[in-house]
Amino acid sequence: MVNFILGPGEVMVFRDIYIPYGGYWGAPFCAWHGSFQSLHSIKFAAEIGQRFLQENKISPKEFDELIFSISIPQISAFYGTPWLAGMIGAGHIPGPMISLGHVLLVQEVMN
Repeated sequence: MVNFILGPGEVMVFRDIYIPYGGYWGAPFCAWHGSFQSLHSIKFAAEIGQRFLQENKISPKEFDELIFSISIPQISAFYGTPWLAGMIGAGHIPGPMISLGHVLLVQEVMN
């Protein structure tokens, strides 16, 4: 069950949703100050995401939503969710953009 807090006293509940085994990936946060610092994070996420989907034989058509989170805005970040979805081959899906989406916030959204 996933609870989205909409406002004071308002919660939207989703049941029977899941992330399939092996269908998840986390960013290598320590590298952002090293070799990744000159990369555009959304383009990089699309490249890595596309590679991940191909290697794990997961079709982008299987997704019905993308939750996009970014801490430091970059050029074109305003279009982050649909842009990223399109670049990974899932241009058919909607989803929210969470600004300043730290790990704890994303964890709370997923609980």
